[in-house]
Amino acid sequence: MAVLDGFDARNIDRVEADRLLRGGAAQGALYPAHCTASGKVLLAGLDPSAWRRYRANAHLSAFTSRTITSLDTLEPELRLIRLRGYALDDGEYEDGLMCIAAPVYSADSVVAVIGISSLASRIADRIEGLAALVKAIAEQASMGSPIPRSAGADHSKGQA
Repeated sequence: MAVLDGFDARNIDRVEADRLLRGGAAQGALYPAHCTASGKVLLAGLDPSAWRRYRANAHLSAFTSRTITSLDTLEPELRLIRLRGYALDDGEYEDGLMCIAAPVYSADSVVAVIGISSLASRIADRIEGLAALVKAIAEQASMGSPIPRSAGADHSKGQA
């Protein structure tokens, strides 16, 4: 589970797999929002004024050859995330790591995100099923809060 901390994603809790080879975000760690599934969900949930602040101050550093490094590429990605209800990070922050994340809502906004991380080779062929599972868990964590009407909207006038 992660929350927005400034314009980065802070991992606030985690559950580890019982496999010998594990990966994922360390509890308390801060990760760039533009290239992580959790961060992109949080950016997609920003209100228009917060998005304008992010846009004005964004430094989209490259971490791998797959990292999104321009707002012109990030904005359509955020629109897609709002439409489908989850984000995917396929080696954008770390080569070989794949993450799927979905928003946790309060009454009117995204307040957190729940996601999974694994070696891409373990989950690449199961994205749709895992995304549905992550979305269902995030919906339960929302504790009945309705998805805001603007969640799937195109905010191109004021927000990505």
